[in-house]
Amino acid sequence: MILFKQIIAFLFPLLVLSRIVFDKPSKWNNPPGWPAVKIRLTKFGAEHVKSVGVKILNEEIPKLSGFQTQHSFYEHGITGTVQLYDVNVLGYSPPEYTSIDLAPPSYVILQLDGMGITLAGRFSGMVALLPITGSVIGDIRRMTVRLKIHFRTAPDGLMQVKVNDCSTIVPYSHFSISADGILSGFVKTIEAMINEAIKKKIPSIFCNSLQNVIEDNSPRLFQYEGDPRSTPFNPPVMLTTNDSSRMIYFYGSEYLFNSLLFHAYEGDRMIVEIDESVLPKPYKSVVRTSCERNDVSVKNFLSSLCLGTLIPELAIRYPNMTSSFVLLPHQVPEFGLSRGVTSIDLKSLFRIFNVYFSGRILIYIDEGNRKKQILVTAADLQADLRLLVENEKFAAALKLNKFDVSFVINLKKQSMILRLHRSAVRGLNGDSIAQLAPLAKTFLGPQLAKALKKGVPFPLKDSVEFIDPQVIVHDRFIEVATDFRLGEKKLREKIKEAFSLNFSQLKG
Repeated sequence: MILFKQIIAFLFPLLVLSRIVFDKPSKWNNPPGWPAVKIRLTKFGAEHVKSVGVKILNEEIPKLSGFQTQHSFYEHGITGTVQLYDVNVLGYSPPEYTSIDLAPPSYVILQLDGMGITLAGRFSGMVALLPITGSVIGDIRRMTVRLKIHFRTAPDGLMQVKVNDCSTIVPYSHFSISADGILSGFVKTIEAMINEAIKKKIPSIFCNSLQNVIEDNSPRLFQYEGDPRSTPFNPPVMLTTNDSSRMIYFYGSEYLFNSLLFHAYEGDRMIVEIDESVLPKPYKSVVRTSCERNDVSVKNFLSSLCLGTLIPELAIRYPNMTSSFVLLPHQVPEFGLSRGVTSIDLKSLFRIFNVYFSGRILIYIDEGNRKKQILVTAADLQADLRLLVENEKFAAALKLNKFDVSFVINLKKQSMILRLHRSAVRGLNGDSIAQLAPLAKTFLGPQLAKALKKGVPFPLKDSVEFIDPQVIVHDRFIEVATDFRLGEKKLREKIKEAFSLNFSQLKG
């Protein structure tokens, strides 16, 4: 008998705290194949990216130094090696013409025409076991660089950016080598061969550097690192338009929100606990079972309220004790977007319809060395959630205006249905539990709102400034249309790093 009681004592909390395995709502999309996020860069936006990128290239390339390359040769029966080192940029001519074009389905073609670069450095080598030294100076003129960039979705669902092709045309290239000593005449005979090697290596610096900047950084912009478990539903189709009046368009499916809610639910990150420690000092009495009627410091109604006033049975059964509340979801909340909201400025609010939440409210009594569960109620919440987009972040505002013991259909209000699910206190019924509604409105609501208002920062916050962004709510997705200004500091760091690395480490 004692063993049986121990087993029951062990299983009972598990039964209370366990979640119900949910059935996927019928409106969740099951067929795969549609994206959760779509990004459309217009020609207007691409031109801005090109202008800023070329400007930084023109400023950073003249600062390059430390180029080195090594080349082996066999000439007139003589073998040897030559090395160019400490090669610096003496002069740079910006491209005479630049262009950027968008090609279907998802290609960007960048072309830079008419560039010139003058280099000078040191020369050393071995010819038939004899050392030689000297200097080198020369230039490349009217060079053309053309890149074809492909944006696609990788098998893992992340954005993939690849430079499919990078070609260069060098109409003119000449480098003169001045060697010291008796082998200077022989060095002149291999000058053409060295020129050809440099003619190939310098353009490859541009291709390799630009490829590094594009491929290594672009996919990270929208990579989500988190729960490795897959979401058991898929994004619905987004019927987007081809409007091109702004620089860039972002489209976000309601799948994003439902997926986040699903993983938060699965990871037990949606549990909200209210106890005396999280309440402001004037309101700590709310979780107490007995009210301090003679407290002269009480200055308002809420400060004089306590749980024992709302549910007298608790004051009788557990006098002068402290309680705590746990809001525990027992199924995944549902989130939906509906057409009908016009475009407005991002600093204001717009409505998000159809937010449903179902869970349990667990009430505990603090008995000193342990917390005793005394009450479990079912709570169904329907809220008019509003998306708050300001201070360069996406957040949500939840205002609980109305709680009823019956279901209320009102998109402008909120309603909570409270039902008695299990009680360890005799005399409690549904009418008694209805008194919890004001308490939930006052304290559970703000706690939920506080969690939602933390928000998510704009993508590319340290690289891009969004200008006059506009939002349109469509059926099942949100559209954000905006102009932007690239932050030169971050892009300059990436370009400088890539060119410096390729310029100094290129080997022959």
